Amino acid sequence: MQVRVKPAFLVLLCCIGAPAVAAGPVLHGYGGRACVEFLDTWRRWEAGQDTGILDHFGYEQWFAGFVSGLSLATGEDVLRGAGVEGMMRRVRRSCEDDRKQDVFEAASRYLRELSELP
Repeated sequence: MQVRVKPAFLVLLCCIGAPAVAAGPVLHGYGGRACVEFLDTWRRWEAGQDTGILDHFGYEQWFAGFVSGLSLATGEDVLRGAGVEGMMRRVRRSCEDDRKQDVFEAASRYLRELSELP
């Protein structure tokens, strides 16, 4: 049995296998989302909407992974005992103050503030 492969299929395979060239570091997951999306998720979560609950859990997991990685890299608790839920509430306030930033920026700002505490 002979299989014929269309040229368009070969081009598609080549594109899929080609490495992507990024201009800089790539932010994966919920941290790359805009603050307005985070605030919308928070509103839907508070309203008990299923999509809000699922997205809130996704953000919570992203925050947990983010601070766990930083804590492992630095050898200290970067949240200084504040916990992930406390961080999420603080990021919410930061997002309300500046809706143009993304979640990563708001989270990083909060961690910088914590690192300045005695």
